Amino acid sequence: MTITPFGPEGAAGYFTPDRVWIQKPHGDVVEERSAPRRSFDGHTFTTPWDKLHELYFSYAFLNYLSTPFLFAEPGFEVVEGNPYNGAGEKWRRLHVKYPAAYPTHSREQTLYFNEEGLLQRLDYVVEVVQAGSSHFCLEYETVDGIVFPTHRLALGRDPQQEEPDRSAPPGVEVTITDIYILNQRNISALGGS
Repeated sequence: MTITPFGPEGAAGYFTPDRVWIQKPHGDVVEERSAPRRSFDGHTFTTPWDKLHELYFSYAFLNYLSTPFLFAEPGFEVVEGNPYNGAGEKWRRLHVKYPAAYPTHSREQTLYFNEEGLLQRLDYVVEVVQAGSSHFCLEYETVDGIVFPTHRLALGRDPQQEEPDRSAPPGVEVTITDIYILNQRNISALGGS
């Protein structure tokens, strides 16, 4: 994954599960870190992050934009759970175990889908800080026939409780705009192959 701009003087940030780095347009690497997930060892919820921690966390967007399609990849274990009656609706639960090497918040997550099949909520424990979260997906947009939630709120949650404290401010709030899907047709239009 590439994030531009990221860092000083028009630099770009690059993410792979095994390495993150910041690189200037002319090619000089400004900063880099191998095995970036291990750099969170010992972190708590209040430990400050540096730019490379932030860059590694971009794996979240990989997950946000590819769920539930990524569950078809090898190594994912998916089991339907008991229905959930909440928010005035009946939601279907899906318990997912991610492969050990896959970059994600938590190896085990529970996803909730409404009657239309749209993802409404994810529950997990953020492994890098050992904090529970309920992550709500809102404001859907259709791009090239694929439906994406474009507004996300993550609320802290006691992992022993089913419901988060909805009166608390969100720990994370994300709005995604300008989603563009690269496919063979528009890659060719850009002059690529």
